[in-house]
Amino acid sequence: MALRIYFEDQDYVSAITLAGAAEEILGKILMKSDSPNAMDMYISAMHNVDEIFGGEPSDEKEYRKELNRIRNTMKHMAVDGVIIDDIKYESQVMIDRAITNWRALNRPLSPSMEEFLARDD
Repeated sequence: MALRIYFEDQDYVSAITLAGAAEEILGKILMKSDSPNAMDMYISAMHNVDEIFGGEPSDEKEYRKELNRIRNTMKHMAVDGVIIDDIKYESQVMIDRAITNWRALNRPLSPSMEEFLARDD
C-alpha cells in the first residue's frame, strides 16, 4: 500500500507512515530470528562513516533516533522544530528500509517493489 500511495497519489506522508510500520514489524521479526534488519545495516554504515571521516561515533540510541526522526515526527505530530527538506526522499528511504527487511526474510519482490528499486530519481 505504501508503494501504491507513493506511485499513484504521491502522498509521501502516508507512504512514510505505512512503510515505517512495515519496516518496524518486519524488523522485529528479523530480530527474533537473530537476523540483521535494515536498521542494523544503517547503524553499521553510520558507524563506518564516522570512522572513515574521523568523527566521534554516536551511540546506537542516537543513530536510531535520527533514522526514525521523520517517521516519529509524523506519527506523534511533533513537528515543532523539525525541518523536512525533501519529503519524497524521506519516503524513498523508509520504503527502501521496509523492502530491505522484506528481502532479508527471503520473500519474493512484488512488481511494485521491483519498480521502486529500478526507479531512476
